[in-house]
Amino acid sequence: MAQFERDTGLRLAAAPAGKNVFEHRFEQLAYRNRGTFETAALYDRWVAWRCEQVHAFHRRLAAILAATRPGLTLSLQLDTPSFDEILCPVWSA
Repeated sequence: MAQFERDTGLRLAAAPAGKNVFEHRFEQLAYRNRGTFETAALYDRWVAWRCEQVHAFHRRLAAILAATRPGLTLSLQLDTPSFDEILCPVWSA
C-alpha cells in the first residue's frame, strides 16, 4: 500500500479505531459500484496501478528468460471469468 500511495500520490483513509486495517483497505479498494464517488475513483486508480505493476513484472520476467535462453517465449494462461459467468451469474436458492 505504501508503494501505491508513493506512486500515485493518493492516500487511503485510515481505519477507524477498533477496525481491522486490512479489512478497511479492502473495503476501499475492492468495490467499484459501492460507496462514494471517491471510493469508485480510488478503485479505478488502484486497478490501473495494479495492472501496471503486473505488466512490469511480466516484462521483467520475459526479459530475464530471453537473456537466459534466446528465442524462449513467455506464455501466460490466465484464468478469467467467461462472458457467460459475468453476464449470467449462477443464482443459488
